[in-house]
Amino acid sequence: MSKFVGKVLVVDDDEALREIEKMFFDFQGWEVAEAHNGLAAQTYVDTHPVDLIVSDVRMPIVDGLEFLEHVKKNHPHIKFILTTGFSEVLETIDAHKKGADNFIAKPFNSKQLAEVVEATLNPPKEESGPAATAEKSEFIDLPISDFFSSSNLLSDIYIKLSEKKRLLIAKKGEPVPKERMGTYQEKGVKFLSIKREDFPGYVQFNLKLASALKTTNKVSANAKKHQLSHTVEVLITDSFLGEVDKDLLLSSKEVVLGLIDNLLDNEDYTSLIEQMKEHSPLLLSHSMGVSLYSVVVAEKLGWTSLRNKGMLAMGGLYHDIGKKELPPELLEKPRSRFNREELQMWEMHPARGRAILDDIKGIPSEVVQIVAHHHNANNEGSLEAGYSKSGGGHPLADLVGLVDRFCNYCLKGAGETISPEQAFQKILDYHMDEVKPEYLVALMAAFDYEAPKELQDRKQNAKAI
Repeated sequence: MSKFVGKVLVVDDDEALREIEKMFFDFQGWEVAEAHNGLAAQTYVDTHPVDLIVSDVRMPIVDGLEFLEHVKKNHPHIKFILTTGFSEVLETIDAHKKGADNFIAKPFNSKQLAEVVEATLNPPKEESGPAATAEKSEFIDLPISDFFSSSNLLSDIYIKLSEKKRLLIAKKGEPVPKERMGTYQEKGVKFLSIKREDFPGYVQFNLKLASALKTTNKVSANAKKHQLSHTVEVLITDSFLGEVDKDLLLSSKEVVLGLIDNLLDNEDYTSLIEQMKEHSPLLLSHSMGVSLYSVVVAEKLGWTSLRNKGMLAMGGLYHDIGKKELPPELLEKPRSRFNREELQMWEMHPARGRAILDDIKGIPSEVVQIVAHHHNANNEGSLEAGYSKSGGGHPLADLVGLVDRFCNYCLKGAGETISPEQAFQKILDYHMDEVKPEYLVALMAAFDYEAPKELQDRKQNAKAI
C-alpha cells in the first residue's frame, strides 16, 4: 500500500458495503467521509477537500456516472475509482471514456482494493515507442463463446475498456460464470481477454477438446466441424506477431478462415487437417502460420485475385503435409542436429506431400506445385525428392517457401524463436540469393521494416528483366 494518506470519500447506497470500505480506509490511516448517493456526494465534494473517491455505479437520484462527470469537470485533480457489478459492463466502458482513473469489480476483498488504490495513486509511467506497442499485445482477445467450453476458467478473464486498459472480471480456477457471460453477450460484448502468457494453455485445451470430439459418437458432425474450425482459428491467433500491421493481419485471417470453412465441407481435406493435428500439434500450428503470412504478403503486394490468395492459403496450410509421415519426435528436433538418415527422411517430405495430394480428387494444381516446390527457392531441395536445387518452381511456391523460412525463425518450433527483425536479418545475410526480392520487401513492409537499398535494387532489377 502507498504511504500516501489523505481524505477519501466512499459513495454507495448500500450501507453495509460503505461500512466495510470505511473500515478498510480507517485501518490504512485515511480520513474517511461517506455519502449514500451521487447527489449527496456532489454536495460534499464541492464543499470539502477530497483526494480520492471510491463510488458505486448504480445509485438513486444521481448515479455514479453522473457523479463522475461532475467530479472530472469541476475537480479533475481528484482520483476516482468506480466499483462495478458484472451487469454494468457498458457503464464501465462509458466511465472509462469519461475519465475514471480505475475500477474494481464486485465482489472484491481488502487485498484487491489495496492493489487498485495503489495502482490509482501511483500509476505506471506511460511508455512510448516499441515498448508501448509491445504492451498492447500483452492480452489476446477471444470470442466470449469460447469460455463456455470448460467447467472452470483456465485463466484470469478481463474485459477490454480500451487498447491500454482492461478490467479483471473473473479469476483462474473459478467456475465459468455462464450467467455473467450471457449478460455480457446481451449487452453486445463480443470478446473477452486473457493474458498472452496464458494463451498456450488455452491452445492445448482446444487441441485436446477437438481430439476428444473426434472419437465420440455423442456429438453431431456439425459440432465436430465447428470445434475443429475453432481450433484452427485459435492456432492462427497463436501465430500473431505483435509487430505486424494489425489491419493487414485481420484481413488475411479472414481469407484463411474463409478457406478453412470451405475445406471442412470436404472429407478428404478435413482428414488431412485432422491427421496433421493428431500427428503433431506443432505441425498444424506451423502450417497455419505459413498460410496466414503467405496471404499477408499477397495483400501487401496488392494482389486482388481471390483465387490466388486462396491457393496461397491452401498451399500454406498443406505445404508440409508430407511431414505427417515423419516420426513426431523428428519434427521437434532442430535440423542442425539431424543425422544423415534423418536428413534424408526430412528431404523427402515435399515429394511425399505431393504423392499424398495426388491421391485427392480435384486438388488444385497450384496447391500441388506449392507442396512439391516450396523449398526450391530456399535451396533446400533434393534431387531424390523429385525437383532440382537450381530452382524453377512455381511463383506461389517461391512465396510460400520464403514465408515458411520466416515462420521457422519466428514461430514456436524445434529451434529457438527470434524476433521478425532478427529473422529478416538472417534471411538478408544468408539467403538473399534464394528468395524473390519483391516477396521479401513486401514481407518486411508488412512488419514496417524498410528493406535495405541492396534489396530494393534487386527488386527493381528483377522488374526490369
